[in-house]
Amino acid sequence: MRRQRAGADRLRSPAVPRPVGVSAGAAGLVMAWFGGVAIAQLTGATPVVIVLAGGVILFVAALIAGSAVVRPVRAESVVLPPVSTVGDPFDVAVELSGGRRPVWVEVRCGAAVVASGWSDPQRMVGTATMAARGVLGELEVRIRSAGPLGLVWWSRRTTVEIGEHVVAPRPRRAGAHVERVTRIEGGDRPGPPGAVAGEIDGIRPWQEGDSERYVHWASSIRHGELVVHDRRRDTDERWVVRARSGTPDPEHEAGAARAALDAGLRAGADVWAAVGDGEPVPVRDRAAAARWSALAEL
Repeated sequence: MRRQRAGADRLRSPAVPRPVGVSAGAAGLVMAWFGGVAIAQLTGATPVVIVLAGGVILFVAALIAGSAVVRPVRAESVVLPPVSTVGDPFDVAVELSGGRRPVWVEVRCGAAVVASGWSDPQRMVGTATMAARGVLGELEVRIRSAGPLGLVWWSRRTTVEIGEHVVAPRPRRAGAHVERVTRIEGGDRPGPPGAVAGEIDGIRPWQEGDSERYVHWASSIRHGELVVHDRRRDTDERWVVRARSGTPDPEHEAGAARAALDAGLRAGADVWAAVGDGEPVPVRDRAAAARWSALAEL
């Protein structure tokens, strides 16, 4: 799968590290320290006072330990596929630099956390899931650490440009309005991928959308890759998929439109898309279908 990478020259300046919370055991530690103070007042024991003084120094060190870990870490890039589907998990990696200890990394789209996990010093590899369709140009990366003492969590934010990531709606198999027009062309046009009707016109390499019924196995074995019969069509179909706006469930309508566009492409039709009575635009491949359905204003 082709993947895209956000380069280090397309990073916004990272925010200054700031504390974002305390560890779960911090309250118990503070209560234990005050308990030690009470014992020192009752007994006047010098060793207890020394331990309490050391605890204050250790507490101050614990306050800034997380900042020292987070400050040099930089999110260099985010690696992810160019297209994803709402609700479907996909692999994502955040490349880091400057760190020497594991840190907690969150990848955010707006306020939603789409991926998170512990990193090694160089990268965080995880699984992301998008919650809403659209086309993204940037993601926010948050780096967190409580340091080796684990008392106070510090966080640093960086916005990383990712070029373009399309989040397409989940395909829905029913409900799309499709206008089909058949044009007679006398069988002189070679069929595109998915066109499985007509006369045989030689062989060609396998392409996505081709029917398995037309694999030429002898030629496939000879070439070392799948080869199919190329075919001529007697007719040419034009599909216009019209997505409806103002429906109670726009996401369902976008998914239905995407499924219809994909079906037309698999059938080898000349596929166009429009919102309502708007002017149709051509859809050449499945990537274009995913992008149109992600951006359709419904």
